[in-house]
Amino acid sequence: MQQNDDIVSLWLAAKRMTALLEHHAETELRSRLGLSLSTYALLSTLQAANATVNQQEVARFLGLAKSSVSRQIEAAAAAGLVVVTPSALSRRENTVVLTEAGARLATEADDIVCAIGPGAAAAEIAAASVALQRVLDTMGAPEQTASPTA
Repeated sequence: MQQNDDIVSLWLAAKRMTALLEHHAETELRSRLGLSLSTYALLSTLQAANATVNQQEVARFLGLAKSSVSRQIEAAAAAGLVVVTPSALSRRENTVVLTEAGARLATEADDIVCAIGPGAAAAEIAAASVALQRVLDTMGAPEQTASPTA
């Protein structure tokens, strides 16, 4: 029974931490950069990919419907943050890449988000991140937990 209690505790702690970080990140990003958390998530995902990815990969990584991601990508393209082009591999797919402006904004936003950490030591944050990733890997985490690839 202890393992079940530990899993429930982990789930609840992860939900609380996610809600807290998302609240602070949304507040800071909007006030300092005029950037929504969903746009930041898109830019951050593309920056982490460090390559051109298709919209389906972005949707899978973010855990969102492709239609939701398509709207986010359209808005980011209109703002000059990403470039969308037809895929060379399939006429039914579009690829997405950050522009220089999008990459700069993602980096600036990363700095803001990293500064709102819970006040824990860097080593504690790194250890918690590694431990959580191990749990996700052990549980057979859905594809969206892995970095998107080209």
